[in-house]
Amino acid sequence: MGDTGTLEEQLQRFFGFTAFRGKQRRVIESALSGHSTLAVFPTGSGKSLCYQLPALLQEGLTLVISPLIALMKDQVDFLEKHNIPAARYDTSLTREEWEEVNQQMRSNKLKILFVSPERLGNEKFIALMTRIKIQTLVIDEIHSISEWGHNFRPDYLKLARYYKELKIPKMIGLTATANKKVIKDICRVFSIEEEHCIVSGFHRPNLYIRIHPVSETNRNQKLLETLKIRESGPAIVYVSQQKTSNEVQKYLEAHGISARAYHAGMGAEARKDVQNWFMPSEKAVIVATIAFGMGIDKANVRQVIHYNLPKSLENYMQEIGRAGRDGQAADCTLLYCPSDRIVLENYSYGDTPARENIHKLLQMLSHLDHEFSISPYHCSRDFDIRDLVCRTLFTYLELDSFIESTGSFANEYSIRFIRPEKERTLQIGPERAAFLESVFSTGKMGRLLLKLDLLQAAQTTGEDLSRIQRALIWLENEGWIETKVKNMRHSYRKIKTDWNVDEMTETLVKRFTEREDTDIRRIDLIEQLCLSQHCRTAVLLKYFGEELKNDSCGHCDFCDNTAEMTVENQENPGLSPSQKTELKSLLKTIENENLTISQTTRFLCGLSTPGLSRKKMTKAKGFGNFQNSPYKVVQSEVNSIKRQSETS
Repeated sequence: MGDTGTLEEQLQRFFGFTAFRGKQRRVIESALSGHSTLAVFPTGSGKSLCYQLPALLQEGLTLVISPLIALMKDQVDFLEKHNIPAARYDTSLTREEWEEVNQQMRSNKLKILFVSPERLGNEKFIALMTRIKIQTLVIDEIHSISEWGHNFRPDYLKLARYYKELKIPKMIGLTATANKKVIKDICRVFSIEEEHCIVSGFHRPNLYIRIHPVSETNRNQKLLETLKIRESGPAIVYVSQQKTSNEVQKYLEAHGISARAYHAGMGAEARKDVQNWFMPSEKAVIVATIAFGMGIDKANVRQVIHYNLPKSLENYMQEIGRAGRDGQAADCTLLYCPSDRIVLENYSYGDTPARENIHKLLQMLSHLDHEFSISPYHCSRDFDIRDLVCRTLFTYLELDSFIESTGSFANEYSIRFIRPEKERTLQIGPERAAFLESVFSTGKMGRLLLKLDLLQAAQTTGEDLSRIQRALIWLENEGWIETKVKNMRHSYRKIKTDWNVDEMTETLVKRFTEREDTDIRRIDLIEQLCLSQHCRTAVLLKYFGEELKNDSCGHCDFCDNTAEMTVENQENPGLSPSQKTELKSLLKTIENENLTISQTTRFLCGLSTPGLSRKKMTKAKGFGNFQNSPYKVVQSEVNSIKRQSETS
């Protein structure tokens, strides 16, 4: 690495910047010195540069793990504008586009490649990466690897294993929201030394923070007043549910404010249209779920308004961080309605799998062969456990050394033959040709495509599944075939042969209950911020391990004495007599569906599950009728009614 002037010169040369911001230089120096490094910087503080510049100053490929396709696309567009060879590999690419990326990597012309965390579970991709010189692994949103993080993702937890398997020399972790416990977790998993854990201050003096207490009846009016009083530029209004996004957007439009809804329930093109409308605007208002924001780099957002209570302080900090990125003053307003807590708690309770479903799943796994594969979709559907929760369960089994992942593969192939069979036979020889013929003969040939089931092919031919997979990968890489795949399956090997299913069930139930408790604690903390009689900024910063001088920021409603009194959320006394009558009546109408107590409670609270969807219960009369009632209260009432009916 060169002297101080050299790094600044390279910064100017590649990006046109004259100076580094905050602690960017420290992270870059650490990475260039060969150290694995963690950068904890606030939203909008230039984390991306911390890997972009080192990537250009070192030999080899920088592999970037990024959670969203939109985020990857924006980063690639930015780098290409600066003539930096970068690409992304995701499901939106055509075969020709991926072939071009592949060629760039093989010729060592590509400097930065963006992929999703799930991509590293793909056997074709891993096989390719073993042939590429990767100099750095970069993990964006790295807090997702921690069980105690606010956005735990099982696929992130496995990144440490791939990092070691691919023998990558170093890694750079990036996050905007990690408290001390999560930071310690990350450093332990990736063996990051304390001196190379670089935390920048979270304090944003240009953000004015205020909290307005509201009720269900006056919330819309308060939102309208907030937008009109401080009509100074683009605004983001965050809501907790998709239907709320649509309802609030219509309300604002009806009252003369140009607004658009944005949520995960919209199609990709519709979401893209909304982004394209919002980005250049000087006064647009977007009403969004948390699906909006990651990767959206709009510098002049003047207001971020939380229409609903955020689910954690981490989410809140990340979301208000999208305001005022240009350094100019911006307002962050939270409309605090105590009843929002019920919706957040219900989501958390709805994620926790039922004990009986965990037991049934483990019982099934215990009877499988030493090496087995399983479809996540069917596993989730058959045992009524949400997909992400199901993947988390398998990750826990890996962490406890009951199983180890041996990769993932697509079981169903649609194969198009590009070159003649005779030509292929001449090149690969009769023995290999006979092997391929035996495999292909198990498939079903259509007019243009051969449909092939890999598990069926392996069983029929007696050949090893991995040999068939390697053959198909080789044929495609050599240009003999083109494939489209579906029905992903994950392969595992049992490490422990003696499974005490009852004991394992209790361990997993305890683990999921602890996660549930952690989620509820996060809701407690965000509510405490709303009820606090102290500087808002000081309370926030303390959670992230930072002290504010004099415990006063001077730019929140508490510090300028304009804070409104908030009323503490009262304990819910339970269901009213009329609600109990309604619930009892609904149980009568669905009694023939044979729902478990947990399924019944989720149905009443409007919490979709794979099992309910399979039975088409999410469209049934009564679904969500008790969505504003606490989950535990509804569950208790369902229990009580079912016990009475059993004894009568």
